[in-house]
Amino acid sequence: MKRLLSILLLTFVLTSCVSTGFTRTGPSYPSYQGVVKIFYELPNDLDFERIGIVTAEESSAAKMSKVMRKMQEEAAKNGANAIIIRSESSSSKGTLSGGSGSSSVQNQVSATAIRIIN
Repeated sequence: MKRLLSILLLTFVLTSCVSTGFTRTGPSYPSYQGVVKIFYELPNDLDFERIGIVTAEESSAAKMSKVMRKMQEEAAKNGANAIIIRSESSSSKGTLSGGSGSSSVQNQVSATAIRIIN
């Protein structure tokens, strides 16, 4: 039983958790069912409306691809069919106690959610 509990705890610690948020700044659209495009700079050749800000934060060893996927899901849920990455940052926290230490990395990403108009 003790071993099972240890395995479950380790699995929980190693499983990354990504939290996302959305702040509406423009018109509302129904949820988008396709794949949300990711841009790293403003697309000059497309007509679009800014509809909100999507944020994501993870405090474990999640890969950035998982963070981006969660941002795409949040954007789609709120009607966006593309996001423009505004900022990405990583910070590292460490603790030292009784001669042993631990550290964790926290990634934060912010993007503008847009609706490309055909």
